[in-house]
Amino acid sequence: ISLQVVSVLRNFSSVTRSLCVSERLPRAADLLFFNLTTSEGDAYCVELSARGWRVASLVHDSMNGDFRRIDLFIVYYQTLTELLRGVSLSFDTMLVQSQLLTPSSSSCCSTPTVQSP
Repeated sequence: ISLQVVSVLRNFSSVTRSLCVSERLPRAADLLFFNLTTSEGDAYCVELSARGWRVASLVHDSMNGDFRRIDLFIVYYQTLTELLRGVSLSFDTMLVQSQLLTPSSSSCCSTPTVQSP
C-alpha cells in the first residue's frame, strides 16, 4: 500500500467510525477496496481506482452493489471527502471538529496513486 493511501487512512480515521483496506477483496496496481463505516454507522465497501472513489457496495468486503440503488454505485468522486459528503450527513460537522482540511493537510484528500502491497 502506498504512503498516500496510508495517509488517507490515518487522516480520515477521525471523521469515520472505521476505514481500512479490505483484506478479502483483490488488490491491483490500479484498484483497491476499502471498508468504510461512517460516523452514523452505515457500512460501505469503497473502490479506489484511476477513475476515482466509488461506493461499490453497502456491505464490507463486497463488490456487489444493490441494483435498487444503482445511482449510488455509478458515481465516481475525485476525493474521499466528496464521497463522504455524499453518504454521511454528519461528515462536514466531523470534518470541522477534527480540522482535517487545514492548509497543510489538504493534499491528503486527493485521489492517491493506487499501488499493490
